Amino acid sequence: MKIGGTIYEPGEFVLLEEGDQTIEFVDNGRFVMLGGDAFETIPYVEWNFVSFDKDRIEQAKEDWRKNRFPTVPGDNKEHIPY
Repeated sequence: MKIGGTIYEPGEFVLLEEGDQTIEFVDNGRFVMLGGDAFETIPYVEWNFVSFDKDRIEQAKEDWRKNRFPTVPGDNKEHIPY
């Protein structure tokens, strides 16, 4: 993904600035855009985990590995390993 001449890699968190008007894909891709007040700090992002506290992400990773998250209703046949 390219914004304002800067190329971003998969998994990077991008905080758009007021002047950022064009998002260009340099390869196939997808993204999630959220609106609201600007973050005061940039959160940590790792796999499916997002938090402002890096220790909380480490705990979530461990919880996922040990199957401590509840299953999605109707989808208890598959577990995607971390």
